[in-house]
Amino acid sequence: MSCQRKAVYTTDPDRICKNCDPSCATCLGPEKDQCLTCVEGQKQNSETKECEPECEENFYYDRQSQGEKCVEKCSEPNYGIESTRTCEEECGDETLYPDDEERMCVPCASACLTCDGEGEDHCTSCLDEL
Repeated sequence: MSCQRKAVYTTDPDRICKNCDPSCATCLGPEKDQCLTCVEGQKQNSETKECEPECEENFYYDRQSQGEKCVEKCSEPNYGIESTRTCEEECGDETLYPDDEERMCVPCASACLTCDGEGEDHCTSCLDEL
């Protein structure tokens, strides 16, 4: 059996068409983390597999905020990550350090391979050590 409408999946052995989560364009099941593709204006989070709003430049998706929305500045304890346009508790990459005032993950100084703060005096490893 094949379901003709979008955003539905088939249960086995019942072979009944059921609705996907509203954020899914296609799915394997009814849960938010079972999306195969997302509806327009949403993108799939590579870690949670859930569809989230696709935020405009200089805005970040904050799942901790009321209403899960795109915000200009992430709320504590989160930091904005430019590459994913999301707010996360940790920068997750040693080439970035958390800026507590701006609530952003900021790239290390150009001489640093990894760092724990702003400036070359905060390098934990240097590019010239390679």
